[in-house]
Amino acid sequence: MAVKLRFVPAMHSLKSCSRMACVLTAFCAIICVSTCVNATSADSIAQSLAIEPCTNVTVFRVAPNQQWSYSQQEKVFAAQISPGATLCVDIAHPRKPPVSEVYAFPCTYAANEQWIFVEGSNELVGKLRSIEFPNLCLGLNILEIVVVDCVAAPTWTYSPTTKQLSMQGDQCLSISNHSSDGTPICSIGEFKSLPFCNRSLSPQFRAKDFVSRVLVDEFPGLISKNPSVPRLGLTGQARFGEALHGVMCGCGKTGANNPGSTGCPTSFPTGIAIGSSFNATLFHAIGSTIGTEALGLYHQGLSAVNLWTPDINLARDPRWGRASEVAGEDPTLMSTYVANFVAGLQGMPFTPPVSSSNHTTAGRNASGYYTRLVATPKHFFAYSLENSRSSNGTMVSRHNFDAIVSNKDLTEYYLVPWHAAVENGGCLSIMCSENAVNGVPACAHADMINDLLRKQWGFDGFVVSDCSSINDFCTATQRGWVGHGYDPDFAHAVRDGLRGGCDMNCGNVYHNSAVASLNQKLINTSDLVLAAERIMTQQFRLGLFEPPSLFPWSNLGADDVDTPESRQLALEAAQQSIVLLRNDKKVLPLAMPSGARQLLLLGPFLNASTEMLAAYHGDNQQVSFNTPLLALQRSAGSENVRVVQYPGGFANNVSADQYSSAIAAANSSDVDAVVLFVGQDVSIEHEMRDRPNTLMPGTQEAFIKAVLAVRPDAVVVIFNGGTISSDWIAKNAPTVLEAFYPGQMGGPAIASVLLV
Repeated sequence: MAVKLRFVPAMHSLKSCSRMACVLTAFCAIICVSTCVNATSADSIAQSLAIEPCTNVTVFRVAPNQQWSYSQQEKVFAAQISPGATLCVDIAHPRKPPVSEVYAFPCTYAANEQWIFVEGSNELVGKLRSIEFPNLCLGLNILEIVVVDCVAAPTWTYSPTTKQLSMQGDQCLSISNHSSDGTPICSIGEFKSLPFCNRSLSPQFRAKDFVSRVLVDEFPGLISKNPSVPRLGLTGQARFGEALHGVMCGCGKTGANNPGSTGCPTSFPTGIAIGSSFNATLFHAIGSTIGTEALGLYHQGLSAVNLWTPDINLARDPRWGRASEVAGEDPTLMSTYVANFVAGLQGMPFTPPVSSSNHTTAGRNASGYYTRLVATPKHFFAYSLENSRSSNGTMVSRHNFDAIVSNKDLTEYYLVPWHAAVENGGCLSIMCSENAVNGVPACAHADMINDLLRKQWGFDGFVVSDCSSINDFCTATQRGWVGHGYDPDFAHAVRDGLRGGCDMNCGNVYHNSAVASLNQKLINTSDLVLAAERIMTQQFRLGLFEPPSLFPWSNLGADDVDTPESRQLALEAAQQSIVLLRNDKKVLPLAMPSGARQLLLLGPFLNASTEMLAAYHGDNQQVSFNTPLLALQRSAGSENVRVVQYPGGFANNVSADQYSSAIAAANSSDVDAVVLFVGQDVSIEHEMRDRPNTLMPGTQEAFIKAVLAVRPDAVVVIFNGGTISSDWIAKNAPTVLEAFYPGQMGGPAIASVLLV
């Protein structure tokens, strides 16, 4: 929507003003400034407008009046209005979310100290002083400000095509706005009579009609992350996000009917822990709760409606850095997990445990016209390596690794969960991985995507790349690492991605090179249309175009986030996930009679908090109140719990002298029971970091040996995602508890297992 503003001068009256100097802003508005005919110098123009020229700003002069620059000193964005005169734009957010107002104001009056991008809330936050020139307010609501990948730029520049401010490096600020009052697209006069707003038509037909109206130069924005066609009203509503074991975003408001809520998303145990419950109804309940919270947060301007979850790659190698994210290494268990997690997330009913004879389309057919969310299982396919050194010493990573897999292993192992995700779970999207399989990058694998997924299994959703997958088709990638060398350039990568069946690119290759690929006749317009129709079909099913009254889940909001029920489910999930590996001497449960009994807690994780949340978690305020130490103090009485802190971090090499006080305390006659909290956290096992081995990190094993030498009945509690191997502990520790990464209620869950 174009907004024309006449700036009323604060210092001088304008008597003879006829020219209009206009600038297209980053907020899809046109600022037009009346300038006096006799104002010939930049200073006189600025004075007549009561706008002083920005200082310390280098304007990037490529497309006059449409380029933006950034002042490191003033911390403001500047746009050239006319030769020698600039206008600065700042962002104010008196309430969040969303950002409520965008102000244009004289740069020299700015009082910004710094700009901070808040990952969880998708906000660009600047410290402001009061605006002295309210007549310069643009008054636009901003739906979203997100950091996305972009081509390197020498300074902050504005692209009128992408509506992005880009900076040097590979990050962009993508700023989008819907109608100022949040009016749904199909309630806007210019759109509501069009076929794509006719709800009597199928989502597929509505998508075809919408895409038929898209111009060629608009397709790159439609087949990229957070698809956008501002001319047709789509300006960032179809957001994408993460939710592996809880919604990955910031905290929202606290609901009036939800006393005690923090407004923060619930953090459940991580995938490997949830899988260890072997409970299909739990898988569904967690997926359903995450889906409810995701939409409740989305309606507050947080979270997303297209969620990249769950991770269903198989934990083939225990050293894999992402083993904590997945439900295990067994394809049958993973099939049951994905079918029910996806069904719960998308608002579909429970699916019975999956077996080789139980592949039905029940999940897909039960979803109806609308879906609560779009679940995107990841990463298709044969992916379980982050980085490793080959025998000749060269580094191999997921960006250039070619997995050579037999058809037998593909059929009987790697592809089994994917079949269940489509047939039983009814997933509406799938993410393809960054590795290659048998010489072809996974996202270019037409045999697997177009033939197997779509033709044989009936998958009717869209495929999105992992964020570097298309980039990795080339040898020299935009991000600096070595790729597969499958394509000579990014225009060819666009061709092989689209023709291979990958509809959307999370990264920026489609966005930046699709038109070049079309101009070079590597692709046809029909390739873009097919991909866009698949994407938009699911966005129509999300109800993004409709009045809220027509969408079954439109009432979800703050009252549905961090509820007593979600906290109870997080506790039960953690309890069911814990595995009692050994209890040879029947030490557990520890009886706590009415008389005082002293518990001694030792080890680097005795007061674990965010360590229990693992990777891909949202903001969480519950976990700090639910550490093992605090939970045991509540259960046993704080006066009955003693603590000796571990000297240094879990991965440090600690000498026996440094933990001698802990050994002395364990050997004390007034201590009735000793519990050691050991293991690792995601600082050593995570995306892009595999472990070199599976040993207990640091000198923790020596510490455990020293404690058990004086206290043979000590209980060992292990935190981890990937497997930890220790022959000595397996043979000599009589009581071992596997806690994994148990989520926000990990402490109370562990306490309930340890104590009667």
